[in-house]
Amino acid sequence: MTVLVTGAAGYVGAAVVSALLDAGDEVVGVDDLSRGHRPFLERIPHVVGDVADDAVVRAAFEQHAGIDAVIHCAARTIVGDSVVDPLTYYRENVGKTLQLLQTVLDLGCRRFVFSSSAAVYGSAPPPVVDETAPVDAVSPYAATKLVVERVLDDLAAAGDVQAASLRYFNPVGADPDLRNGRSDPASPDVLTALLASAGGRFVVNGTDWDTPDGSPVRDFVHVADVARAHVHAVHRSGAAPAGHDVINIGSGRATTIRQLATTVARLVPGGLRIVDGPRRPGDTVGCRADISRAARLLGWQPRAGLDDAVRDAVRWSAALATSELTP
Repeated sequence: MTVLVTGAAGYVGAAVVSALLDAGDEVVGVDDLSRGHRPFLERIPHVVGDVADDAVVRAAFEQHAGIDAVIHCAARTIVGDSVVDPLTYYRENVGKTLQLLQTVLDLGCRRFVFSSSAAVYGSAPPPVVDETAPVDAVSPYAATKLVVERVLDDLAAAGDVQAASLRYFNPVGADPDLRNGRSDPASPDVLTALLASAGGRFVVNGTDWDTPDGSPVRDFVHVADVARAHVHAVHRSGAAPAGHDVINIGSGRATTIRQLATTVARLVPGGLRIVDGPRRPGDTVGCRADISRAARLLGWQPRAGLDDAVRDAVRWSAALATSELTP
């Protein structure tokens, strides 16, 4: 199979590329490199440019005759930025996705896997979230994901696409072979913050939640497992009729922030001192994913544990700091 991956130089997009290559697929990448890591893109046939540019996408299709499917990872992803600058997020995440869909459908490609987000479940989801849980886009970022999901619903109903929207929970870690990982040290995810605190202290905000140790819970899933889910989704879509499936992708486990911090403290050089702090405005107790639909529809299950994700992230961070990276 030949797959076009947008955002192929980004954190998840690069992991998807690695997983597709491991599965024996041909991969063509598109990325404008506004935020991505150039070596992630240069390892495959690629086009540098905007996914909303018809000429760029057509040039990518010309890299390989007969692209079978598109995995769309390109997006703006920082929730706080979306609140400050919502118009940019709607333009980048919705407007450009519509242009991309128009081009790929014009080119005869109807298999489409979309990087969505568990952010669509809002600020007060149930403790265990399945795909029937109410959606409540409390940020412009989450709203953009819901809008695209609705577009795919309508396109599927019209018989135009066979699509899957994968609602990620909290991807963490790096490729075990150090082919990809987070390339932005200012990334707002909690594991990046923990690694940046190695040898010093890390504040766990909130100690009075109704959780095993009082700190909030999250569903952390290894990015390599997230990437494999895309491979399962894109392979499955070839045999399916037109339709659109929404599927949670997580570990299925609730991990407290303190548990994550303790794991990092155990695995990073120099350790980590964990201190308690107050709740922050907007914090929530958190939840975990029900991933039974992913198992049923995709035949997918996560393989890696939290220690694996942290250990791989530590190794990647060290390699990134010394530029000892696999192209």
